[in-house]
Amino acid sequence: NQAVTLVKKVAYAKSRPSSELYLWFTLQDYWDMDPEADDSFGLVTSDNRAKPSFVAYNELIRELANTDPQGEVELNPAVRSLCFRHDDGSLVYVCWLRQGEDATQLWLKSGSGTVRVTDMFGRSLDAPVHAGVVMVPLGGEPLYLSAGTSEIVAAPQSDMFIRVTGSLVVDGDTGARLPFVFREPLGRAATGRVVLGDSDG
Repeated sequence: NQAVTLVKKVAYAKSRPSSELYLWFTLQDYWDMDPEADDSFGLVTSDNRAKPSFVAYNELIRELANTDPQGEVELNPAVRSLCFRHDDGSLVYVCWLRQGEDATQLWLKSGSGTVRVTDMFGRSLDAPVHAGVVMVPLGGEPLYLSAGTSEIVAAPQSDMFIRVTGSLVVDGDTGARLPFVFREPLGRAATGRVVLGDSDG
């Protein structure tokens, strides 16, 4: 939770135009605090172990150092998306769910055709692309999106071939229906497979 809050606050502060950002924090937790308590603000525990917020702060610097804010973009109504530009012209987007949202899918397009997704701890991969549309699941942690110098935009509804909620809790005894939308935007016959997993996978 500390790592999530840190990324959101620093990214938001840095996104404000004409702002200068100064940070002050306690690097290490207080030695007299309960080791199991989450009531210290340091990035390192009192016994010198890096906390998740330490790793997240390191990645935040890697992603946003020497960038200029480009404003907020609309990639999904449930998501706050802040755009930053590096000196070489490449763009990076910081995205997280708005208050009250649990999970969602981002349906995106980029001029490069691909979108690199990096989680707040630095793990990166290229998001899957289907019919020119990139799908990125977004849960409780912020993500960084990049496509070089290409802008990332929300894919038009007509380009989405499948739409489901990010997550849905269903009591197995109620016989509830799962909301699911399928489209075939290329105008030809298509086959697909839907896999439904329980909480154990």
